[in-house]
Amino acid sequence: MGQHTNSKDLTPILGGVKMSMNRKVAGGLVVLSCIAGCVALVGWMQWCPSIKGVVLDKETGKPVAGAEIVRIGQGPLLLSAESHVFYDSEAGSARTDAQGRFQIKGTARNAGGSFVTLPPGWVSSVALNVYAEDYIPAEIHENVWGEHGQPPRYTATGGGWEEASSGQAVVKRRRSFFRGYQYVVELVKPKSEEDWQEKCRITTLFHDLYVPREFSDRWLFNDLTGYLERWPEGEKAGEYLGMAMFTALVAHEQSKNPGREEERRFHEEDAKLLNLALSAQKSTGHNGYNMYGWEENLPLVKAEYQELSRILGRGEGK
Repeated sequence: MGQHTNSKDLTPILGGVKMSMNRKVAGGLVVLSCIAGCVALVGWMQWCPSIKGVVLDKETGKPVAGAEIVRIGQGPLLLSAESHVFYDSEAGSARTDAQGRFQIKGTARNAGGSFVTLPPGWVSSVALNVYAEDYIPAEIHENVWGEHGQPPRYTATGGGWEEASSGQAVVKRRRSFFRGYQYVVELVKPKSEEDWQEKCRITTLFHDLYVPREFSDRWLFNDLTGYLERWPEGEKAGEYLGMAMFTALVAHEQSKNPGREEERRFHEEDAKLLNLALSAQKSTGHNGYNMYGWEENLPLVKAEYQELSRILGRGEGK
């Protein structure tokens, strides 16, 4: 008969198995806790901070409703082998409500839509672009920690708030490492031809640099044609007409499968350009109308206008 083993003899063995299992479970819990903590830290800290604030009329102090804000962060990744390479964050956008308020959530994604991986990085600069059709835009692009160790261009005003000028706009901000940024942006309405040139200069900068085209194409077209409607023979008239035509034609061409509302907008933009071209043809020619090749684009605008008239007249499109 086989030898009978007393259960008491197994106690040391079973106890060792239990202790080993407990250590593994504890070790696994520690690893899971670390992973959960890192994930929570990314969500809490984020790569590009959240933004909230209010947009006001500088002269009246009243809220500016319908202003558009685009936020883009830029900075290196902590684990990047190329520490000198900077990456753009995913763009965030908002439109102010009736009280001029806006809010943009922070993001842990880069411009390509991918998550910024562990360990979490932090942006070194935030670009905040504020646009309202009846105001000179504000281009707020500062170094978060101070360029090359130098203090930012903001001046402390008390209560954690800082203040700076951005062109004619006044920008006030309060920063928190975990809560993001608060802004008060005071915009100025353009009154003179020089003011409108400044408005167009800033929206051209938005368009040529980092603001997504879904915003910057529309902003630039609005400002260029706004100048031309007010100063049809202004100093920049010829240049701006050429830019407006080129901007509209490229934007319309790059639009994929436009819906009916978008086709109506394209049609209205073409009609506005054709009317502005009539003013150019009546001009004395001393304001740049003989420059920038706008006449070369005129047949293209006419052809597109006629095609859209045909489509919309027949009820075609989506």
